[in-house]
Amino acid sequence: MWQQVPGEFRSQFRRLIVTQGDTEPASVEQQHRLGHTCPSLYDLRNLFQINVEEGRHLWAMVYILHAYFGRDGREEARSCSRAIPANVDKPRILGTFNEPIEDWLSFFCFCYFTDRDGKFQLKSLAESSFDPLARTCRFMLTEEAHHMFVGETGLGRIVRRTL
Repeated sequence: MWQQVPGEFRSQFRRLIVTQGDTEPASVEQQHRLGHTCPSLYDLRNLFQINVEEGRHLWAMVYILHAYFGRDGREEARSCSRAIPANVDKPRILGTFNEPIEDWLSFFCFCYFTDRDGKFQLKSLAESSFDPLARTCRFMLTEEAHHMFVGETGLGRIVRRTL
């Protein structure tokens, strides 16, 4: 396991970390209006918990960029942590984070499908030879499981009520 990133891999690792860091505030930004229309206090609590965890994931990526990537990492971290809303002039790195989530069905689908995809991204980063990133992503995976649970149980409730 590497404690520092070898020079020949620095730009690739930095790009992976920046991409992961960009998704975290984007997710919170997409969901910020849902609290006004929550179907229950249980759903509101889950929404807030997911948002807190996304913030923690962002700060983990920002820390790694600051601690291990020098000036370039600090500049990238600054742009990630600003959490400027996506727009047509400066969209988010991953396209799904440029789509609005304006209702709870969309939120539950996002948690069920997009966070499942995120889980596989985090699993691959957790297998990294760069130890600080691997350890951080293993921890993030435990929280990502909760996000998928929220999506699965939310969709399940909608299906049961519809039937």
